[in-house]
Amino acid sequence: MKGKFYESDYEEALIDLLQGQGWEYTHGGSIHRNNREVLLIDDMKAYLQSRYAELKSEDLDEVINHLRHTSGQTHFELVRNTFYLVRDGYRYTRHCDGKIFDIEYIDFDSDDSKNIFRCVNQFEVGYGQRNDIRIPDVMLFVNGIPLCIFELKNPADQNATIANAYDQIHTRYKRDI
Repeated sequence: MKGKFYESDYEEALIDLLQGQGWEYTHGGSIHRNNREVLLIDDMKAYLQSRYAELKSEDLDEVINHLRHTSGQTHFELVRNTFYLVRDGYRYTRHCDGKIFDIEYIDFDSDDSKNIFRCVNQFEVGYGQRNDIRIPDVMLFVNGIPLCIFELKNPADQNATIANAYDQIHTRYKRDI
């Protein structure tokens, strides 16, 4: 047994715990994407295809873009509107034939859930004009939608505090991501 623990040890323990609960694990560096894209598009497409088999490729792109480009006059409105969309879904009308789909981004109801639960560590997110990067320790995604951030601190480090983790999430991540 080790005498000293590092932040990475806690990260691995959290990932092991989540995998034990059925979460899929992926290291952020192995996800090929533009680092300004915070959605896991492959997971979202896989979920939508399994839930709505009649959707075509262009429909999937439109449904994903509806979430990606949620609007709001203020940051608060943007977050609130995104929350409502993820919680409630929306009615999508296919352009070519007028067929209507009630899209839900997360399956809250069925027993045989088609949701994809994924934990990702070291998920790089680009921001700003210089393409600066923030890297949360662990993020939880449901159907490709980021819903939770873990910022871990080493309890053996006297300078690492809960206040530091709170500040990192609620100031820097909130501002930059």
